Amino acid sequence: MRRLSEKKVLRLPPFKLITMLNDVSGSDFSIVALGIVMGTAAAYWPQVKALRVPLRPVGYQALMVLGILLALMGFVKEPGLLGGIAASLAILAGSLFLFVTLTSRLPEKRPSVSVGQAAPDFTAREADGKNFTLSSLKGRPVLLKFFRGYW
Repeated sequence: MRRLSEKKVLRLPPFKLITMLNDVSGSDFSIVALGIVMGTAAAYWPQVKALRVPLRPVGYQALMVLGILLALMGFVKEPGLLGGIAASLAILAGSLFLFVTLTSRLPEKRPSVSVGQAAPDFTAREADGKNFTLSSLKGRPVLLKFFRGYW
């Protein structure tokens, strides 16, 4: 009779994982790679549209590297035409994402002003040519809205 305290542990020989990976085709690797790359891009895009992009998107970059590596594994295993196209797209899109996010040169500092905090004083020219200083509105609620004109 077995004791209840014994646990069954599944132990795979180290070569079993390699054997399992050998059974996967190059097209499968390529399609999974494309899915990872496109899924990561689809998860990142709403943050871009909402202007909430993290300064260092390390998690997204890691997923893109995983997608590129799987696509390269797909190429090594001779994926065929459809798998080759999927692997090429995964490598191209993943590499472009990594290039853009690694060379974006975003500053690694906190914003100097946040909501509810006093804004630094500045002087700007009004439409009629007179100078305006922010400190002239001290003590009153102020909403500052800056936008870029196309002139």
